[in-house]
Amino acid sequence: NFDQIPESGRQAYETHLQALSTGAHTQTVFRTHHRRRDGSEYPVETHLQYLEMPAGPVFIAWCFDAT
Repeated sequence: NFDQIPESGRQAYETHLQALSTGAHTQTVFRTHHRRRDGSEYPVETHLQYLEMPAGPVFIAWCFDAT
């Protein structure tokens, strides 16, 4: 769900999700921005991992405020 990710940061997620889903990597770390409720943006460091589960593939993201 991309609700808290501004349009400017979505491309980073899509690029990394694509690389993970093709098997090029199993995990990745990158920086992008998220959006607060008031609409302001702040930098985050995102750790993204791909897992094959019996019910299907799963992406897990840990996002840390980088301010």
